[in-house]
Amino acid sequence: MKIISIILLTFAALLFLISAVTLIMKVKQKKKYALAIVALSISVVLFLTGIVMLLLPYINKVCLYAATYMEEKQQNYNEEKGKGIVAGWTWEADDTSVLSLGEDGTFHWYQAAENIEDNYYAGTYHIFNGMDAVNYIVNELEEYDVTFDEQMELFERVEEYELDNYYCLVLNNEMCVIDGENQIDEMTITPYYGFYFAEENIMDLANMNTGNYVAFSKYGK
Repeated sequence: MKIISIILLTFAALLFLISAVTLIMKVKQKKKYALAIVALSISVVLFLTGIVMLLLPYINKVCLYAATYMEEKQQNYNEEKGKGIVAGWTWEADDTSVLSLGEDGTFHWYQAAENIEDNYYAGTYHIFNGMDAVNYIVNELEEYDVTFDEQMELFERVEEYELDNYYCLVLNNEMCVIDGENQIDEMTITPYYGFYFAEENIMDLANMNTGNYVAFSKYGK
């Protein structure tokens, strides 16, 4: 492509030069110069075509980069939007305990909303949505033996189960405070996975350590 472009540009330049000289001579001699104008026009078209052909690989690279950038930007936006549905909110579990997921990545799980000074778990958390959740469970939580195919079957089994509302929530338990004292010396991990249902504002998750299901309702910020 590059060689053809160079040959075309060289030919166009020569044709332009010859046509221009011919046109000037025709004008001075007061002779017909229509053919010279046509040749000059053709040389300009060929020159522009050569330029486009020469720049085409670079144009394609720029377009590909722009498309990739926009796709990644949209994907990041969708991921952050999906995480924001869960992160930063307080949730009431079906046993009336309250899970507060802070916007700073920390959590507190209180046994009762009326008492936030005692009887609670605290630590940090990670939230994954969509395909990120699927991949995290397969690659980072492989000891739980939840495979890619098993997760895909969830979406096929129930119409309401979609990739967009699929989540994996990982709680890093750094404290367990009972009667004012921390009961754990080392951090423990409790991963959950399941679905968020927007119409009901309910998050239905399975505890991957115990297999028990917990239904969370949005409690507020």
